[in-house]
Amino acid sequence: MELPSTSTPTARAGCVELTQAPAGVADPCTMVIFGATGELAMRKLAPALYNLKGEGLLGEAFAVVGVGRNALTRERYQQEIDRGLGKFGPTPTDVARAKWLSQRASYLTGSFDDDATYRRLREHLAQRTDAPANVLFYLATPPSLFEPVIERLASVGLTDESAGAWRRVIIEKPFGRDLDSARALNQRVLAVLREPQV
Repeated sequence: MELPSTSTPTARAGCVELTQAPAGVADPCTMVIFGATGELAMRKLAPALYNLKGEGLLGEAFAVVGVGRNALTRERYQQEIDRGLGKFGPTPTDVARAKWLSQRASYLTGSFDDDATYRRLREHLAQRTDAPANVLFYLATPPSLFEPVIERLASVGLTDESAGAWRRVIIEKPFGRDLDSARALNQRVLAVLREPQV
């Protein structure tokens, strides 16, 4: 999901001033959230998506797939999103906008270190004919899981862009513990992803 925000320099009174070009509506996209029931997802991601919709930056072609260890049904996950928006979203919460977001969500239970989770995710994405083919994977997980998740996504073909749809991965901070571990993580990530995908 690319939300362009290009800065254009303009001359003014002998100095350079940056002006923001208006952002456009995001590409059609399915957002897969690893760690979907965690605090980051509920406290930050759900309200951010709610706000993007309110700003007109998310179009109708948008879906969410939550992946987490908690055994939840789709309906229960949708209730969790509604509850998270009620608790962490703006006050008052626009009920219609909250429902717009939660009704686009599905859920997959699985362990992040189990290859079967990624095979089931691949099948889940293929079966959701209502979900856009472009996929954004958001790693709202502990840093120790960044490498295993990315490597398993690649191993089942979920990072492959040869069919024309884009695939992106967002890695939450911290990116490594120090310079050496950050460089090592960068090498592991770029072994399976192209730089524009990260």
